Amino acid sequence: MAKFSRKARILVGLAVSLVSAVVLAFIIDWREFAASLARVNYVYLIPATACILGSYYCRALQWRYVLGNVRRLPSYPLFRITMIGFFANAILPARLGEVVRAYILARKNHLSKGTAFGSVIVTRLLDGAILFLILGGLAILIPAKIAGVKAGGTTGFLIYFALVSFFVLFYFNREAATSILKFLFARFSKRLTVKIVRSLDKFIRGFSCFRSPADLGKAFLYSGAIWLLVALSYYFVNLGFKFTAALPLYAPLMLVAIVSLAISIPSSPGFIGTMELGIIAALHLIEPDLTRNEALSYAIVVHVVQVLPAIIIGLFYSWTEHLTIADFTKAEEIKT
Repeated sequence: MAKFSRKARILVGLAVSLVSAVVLAFIIDWREFAASLARVNYVYLIPATACILGSYYCRALQWRYVLGNVRRLPSYPLFRITMIGFFANAILPARLGEVVRAYILARKNHLSKGTAFGSVIVTRLLDGAILFLILGGLAILIPAKIAGVKAGGTTGFLIYFALVSFFVLFYFNREAATSILKFLFARFSKRLTVKIVRSLDKFIRGFSCFRSPADLGKAFLYSGAIWLLVALSYYFVNLGFKFTAALPLYAPLMLVAIVSLAISIPSSPGFIGTMELGIIAALHLIEPDLTRNEALSYAIVVHVVQVLPAIIIGLFYSWTEHLTIADFTKAEEIKT
């Protein structure tokens, strides 16, 4: 069953990216697309890439504080694991790089897999909090342009808030949270309920930063720094294109929010197709007069800036750690 589920996720991801790529291929004039790329001032890609690298290091620092009450680890080893995880995202479907991060952390530091995976989930929940704050701010400042984003952001926020609330409840009041689980699942299978509770016991240990307001606050600030650096990367890429240089100052934040939601959809390795469609959709909301060819040329440059450094650095660290594709696929057992 687990094998079937894994194959199903991979097939769904490949299908999403394939459909996205086919749609892009049919709507683009490739001559105009090439001409748009030829007019790019590539000097601006240097600071854009530096911002992306900075965001990766901030992820390691954020992770360090999330793990604070479990074990205080140096930031550089966590940076290495972070880059290996993003490299895995680039070569594996369905964002399996996040699971790879947890697997390597658990293996190298003798932590339980549930605790390691829980810590990765915490970092993503913190990231989600910042993204929903960005969406909320945009909805207030420019509601006419992002009515659809506002509705989607509100729905996502409610789901996000309910999920985080339950995790926090389980961490501070296990009995109350267990009662909720029994109410939801015991009627179907008492054995399943027991397994869920046992798994959550290990998983919630990754939420240890909730015991330390200082660590939680620092992790939250680093999450904000991550998205600020990604937004600055978009800003520098904007300067490199004549047709995006005059976009409003909120444009990088809009791109951060919408593209992050787009690539959360299961897709093929490296978010191929889904990232491009997310960027094109965001640009259309910001500046409807941009042509599809201009938007796609911009999207591909952004994709390279964000993914190529992770591939190069992550591949190097994987080589130094003697990791193979087989090691990456072993990480799937954490999900199970």
